[in-house]
Amino acid sequence: MEGEAGRDVENHPEMPGFNPARLAPSSGGAFVAESKLLEAIVSAIKAEAECARKATIDANTRLVEDLGLDSIDIVGVTMRLEDRFHIRIDVEDIKHFRSVNDLIAEVSLLLGKSAA
Repeated sequence: MEGEAGRDVENHPEMPGFNPARLAPSSGGAFVAESKLLEAIVSAIKAEAECARKATIDANTRLVEDLGLDSIDIVGVTMRLEDRFHIRIDVEDIKHFRSVNDLIAEVSLLLGKSAA
């Protein structure tokens, strides 16, 4: 990927290991690193569901099977993410969330749409 001045951003000496593919556009036109997005989602889950507070959560963690979240918990998590990122998650999409990865993908998608 080329930078503004034609520099190779992926191999930029001040940003070793930088991978622009691991970024999601945010509503301000800036980018949110996937790790920050994961952090925000984990925080929302732990704040919403007491059963998940001591759990180790990563992108592959399943919401129901691994964390014991129910539909009310998942709706609460999505509401927290909507408030945090100033996005709107369609109610019909909520029933398809099975893992943290699903939440990451949806928030990334919505952040990209709001930046456009």
